[in-house]
Amino acid sequence: MNRKGFIATSVFFLLLLLALVAVFCFGVLVGKAHAQDAACGTASWYDYESCRREGTSGRFTANGSRFDPEALTCASWDFAFGTRLRIINTRTGRAVIVTVNDRGPAKRLYRRGRIIDLSRAAFAQLAPLSRGVIKIRVERI
Repeated sequence: MNRKGFIATSVFFLLLLLALVAVFCFGVLVGKAHAQDAACGTASWYDYESCRREGTSGRFTANGSRFDPEALTCASWDFAFGTRLRIINTRTGRAVIVTVNDRGPAKRLYRRGRIIDLSRAAFAQLAPLSRGVIKIRVERI
């Protein structure tokens, strides 16, 4: 093969490699975007007392609204305040629609797969409060 042919072939393979890297990176970015549209993990419920144990007053949420354990709300690190989510109990199929108005769960629990903290009322629609922690799927509405 002559020098021009070698250079042309090298450039072709370099461009092909760059295209493959770009496609892979785009796929990873799209995958991350979809991961926030539907996620699986565990959820628990919280009230004034659990907030106090974590070191906050429990009276206000991270977005500044008054905490109401009877409202259908949740705490999440992954979604913006005001985002509406469908939370589905993967064991029973029961679902509830909640609004993100707080941050949580505790970082140590989040790292272990706890992706949502639900208000007492929201959790009660999915499972008995005595269960404490349930496996869920989260869908952005």
